[in-house]
This record gives sequence, C-alpha cells and structure tokens, in this order.
Amino acid sequence: MTAAHDQADPAAPWGVPADALAFLIKEARLADEHAYEAWESLWDDEALYWVPRDPERPWDTQFSYIADNRARLHSRIAQLCTGHRYSQVPQSRMRRMLSNFEVTSQDAELTQVACNFVLHEYRLGATVWAGRYRYTIAHRTDGLRLRKKVVELVNAAGPIPTLGFLI
Repeated sequence: MTAAHDQADPAAPWGVPADALAFLIKEARLADEHAYEAWESLWDDEALYWVPRDPERPWDTQFSYIADNRARLHSRIAQLCTGHRYSQVPQSRMRRMLSNFEVTSQDAELTQVACNFVLHEYRLGATVWAGRYRYTIAHRTDGLRLRKKVVELVNAAGPIPTLGFLI
C-alpha cells in the first residue's frame, strides 16, 4: 500500500493517485484494442459491470443495458473471443478519451473515481458514445483490481445502438 492510497497525492493529476490513474488508462486501452482476456484480468472477483438506463436507481431494480457479475463478464468475454459474435464482425475500431477525473471516495481498501468519457466507434459507420464512468478500484496485495464500473451514458434514456462490445 502506498501513501497515495491514504491521502490524495497533490502531484497526481486531479488528486487521483498515479497508480489508479495508470490503471484506468490501461483499462480503457485494453478495451479499445479488444484485448479482452487482459481486460478481464483487471477485474476483482466481486465485479459488477453496469450500464444502466437510470443510474439513480439500484442496479437490481431496473432494466439495464448491461449488469454483469464476474461470471457473466467471463461469459461475455468468452463470446467476444470466439470471433463468432456477429455484432462484432468486423470488429469495431475504437478510441476513448477520458477527462475530468475526480476521486469521490478513498480509504485503505477502495478508491472510487469518476470521469467523463467520449468513445469513438467505427464499424460500418461512426458512432460517438459519451457519458460518465464511475469506477471502484480494490487495493489488493497483488495489485489494483476493478471492483465496479458504472457506465452512465448521456443518451441512456433514449434509443441506443447495439452494444456489441464492451463500452
């Protein structure tokens, strides 16, 4: 455990500990590059990956675009890695930009970080996704792990294109 976990490092951008910031940037890059097995290895056993229609309501009381625990996340990754997920043939080309980071909560075991994102997807046409990510990062003896990722889409209440990849 580093001192950065005990208090915000004033030298770190936006007060986000440098190791947590590097971890989140790596998570985004692995998703963009379809390195799904490496991306999956970042997750904690108590994982929740949630893309809600309404982020103000609890995840288990509403329709969600994605609400995956660790087992379901593993199944989704396995499907994407077969090459037979036809919603991703050809695979989307993606690049996301993360900004406006802020630590929303922090203690010795967990760091919660929120940031805005814009994701450019190209697959037989261009789609722009935008919203806010809310992450819960677990500090484990073997390194950082993603405990929870909430994807609050700007247009979640309206019709959205098919989510054939990990957003």
